[in-house]
Amino acid sequence: MGMRDFGAAGRFGQCFLIVVNIWFAILGIGMIVLGVVVRSNRGVADNRIIQMLRQGTLGGLNLGDIIVALSAIIIVVGVFTLLVSADGGFGACFRKKGLLVVYVIVLVLILIIELAAFILWCKFYFGTNNWLKEQFNNLLRFYNGVQGATDVYSNGWNTMFILLDCCGSSPISTFRNDFVALQTYWWSNPTRLQDQIPYSCCKEATIQNYRFGRNPLCTQAGQQQLYRPRGCYNAFRELFSNFSAGAIALSVLLIVTEILAIIAAILMIRAINKEKRGSLDTTNSNVYRKGVHEIPLPDSKPR
Repeated sequence: MGMRDFGAAGRFGQCFLIVVNIWFAILGIGMIVLGVVVRSNRGVADNRIIQMLRQGTLGGLNLGDIIVALSAIIIVVGVFTLLVSADGGFGACFRKKGLLVVYVIVLVLILIIELAAFILWCKFYFGTNNWLKEQFNNLLRFYNGVQGATDVYSNGWNTMFILLDCCGSSPISTFRNDFVALQTYWWSNPTRLQDQIPYSCCKEATIQNYRFGRNPLCTQAGQQQLYRPRGCYNAFRELFSNFSAGAIALSVLLIVTEILAIIAAILMIRAINKEKRGSLDTTNSNVYRKGVHEIPLPDSKPR
């Protein structure tokens, strides 16, 4: 069976699948790298921050689990994309119908997962600004301080202040101090003394020293050059936006490419079926076509 018998649609599907599965392999590697980067970034993946973010909910899901789940989905989809690209590439190169059928089925399942993850990601990225800001404000109300504070909220916020280089939910200024405006537990905590902001908001504070350090020029006098100027909502939103832009671009490109690959694979499967049906000469029942050569059967007369 030669390429001449395979048909234009089959040849197109074969060439397209070989090229597109090389591209799939590259995209799959890209998604794996992106998911690993999101999970390993200290500003997002620190367990103390995740535990604190889990106290906020969205439609039955909490913010911490959404972040972990989305990064995990990206990695899983990337791995499956890499494996499926190998299946589709071999199926296209060697015209293996079985591999191509598996390829189409798995690709459809991956496409469904990707669409679900894409919708969830877009809903979280584009449609939850007000919700996310409200969650940050609500979570900060439970903040209880630095020295001796071991609760989930305080540990999470102190870690976020340092790792994301921020302070409060909104930027701290002479006109607004979230620790006062949101009536946080810390503001009524006697261990606060005269501090206007916690020490973890000071630029000199680190994960190692924030529980024991003090700097009245920063925490009481509020000298601007000494404390962290950004609000944590803006810092988190900026960090998440950087990852989201890459994830959304990759997802859209991958979804469109997968739809085209499914169409090409179906065209190739149809061409393989047609090629097999055409191997028996319908004009002469005594002749069996093998490739491009006609082989006379015993009861036929030689030409």
